[in-house]
Amino acid sequence: MDTMDTMDTGQKSEVFGMLEKELEKKFKTEVEKLGGRALKLTSPGYAGIMDRMVLFSPGIIVFVEIKRPGEVLRPLQEHRIAEMKSLGFKTWVIDSAISIRDFITWAKTKKEFAERIGG
Repeated sequence: MDTMDTMDTGQKSEVFGMLEKELEKKFKTEVEKLGGRALKLTSPGYAGIMDRMVLFSPGIIVFVEIKRPGEVLRPLQEHRIAEMKSLGFKTWVIDSAISIRDFITWAKTKKEFAERIGG
């Protein structure tokens, strides 16, 4: 289970989940284990863009926003997600080890299907 420092004692707690930086590192590692790339996105002049663009062969592109557990999307982030979806891209919000697992499970299924049909 995930852990992070609790505010009052400094001890580890399995209840609250991971810090955003830890989630991002774990997410990137899991994507790479599956043969993908989780590219960090920065776009000067285009605020609210997702944290990562994930690439899998054959030609699978997913935009991912990573949040601390319990943190909500800002309105601009919600707008960017809707924008990416309107362009036909898949989007995910990762906020826990469970959501990483769910993403990887989805990605494996999507990748295997795409490979079977030839792209």
